[in-house]
Amino acid sequence: MNIFNKINSPSQSVFFKNVTLYFGNRIIDILLHFPKGIFFKNLKSNVDPSDIGKIITLDLQIKEHKPNYNKRIPYKIITKTQENQRIDLLFFNSNKKYLLNSFLHDQVIKCTGKLSYFTNQYQLAHPKIVKNDSQEDVFHEFEPIYDLSRKKINKSLFRKLILKKIKYFIEEKFP
Repeated sequence: MNIFNKINSPSQSVFFKNVTLYFGNRIIDILLHFPKGIFFKNLKSNVDPSDIGKIITLDLQIKEHKPNYNKRIPYKIITKTQENQRIDLLFFNSNKKYLLNSFLHDQVIKCTGKLSYFTNQYQLAHPKIVKNDSQEDVFHEFEPIYDLSRKKINKSLFRKLILKKIKYFIEEKFP
């Protein structure tokens, strides 16, 4: 494999058509697209009052589901940190069946979101969740931010494509 080779892609995929349109069809073209910033996820084991209003990442164990019976009330998932601090995960306008089936009782998940404090409870509203048992979602504490808003390219798919091509350089032995 050479960095000047073309990207192996399905020809009908809109994602790959947009990538080749804006960046080029070679591996080097994608790897030379620099991010506009870096997102630091701030991995913590417990929550301090100084973390309110900041984006943090926590390992949480799911304890209880509290469904909403009124559309104006969010769906709550009650969780505990490793040090038994209670944190509520809030989901507005979400599917109850999906949340019940995706997040099982006593499952450990990794959540990233903006911490808030309301009614004497710490809360994360609409957190980004990575399940610890899944192999495809790998947690990175530093994540690059690419300017892809006007290019109609999915940020997570673009990130996975770059990680897949970088893996080649790690495995390859250069002189």
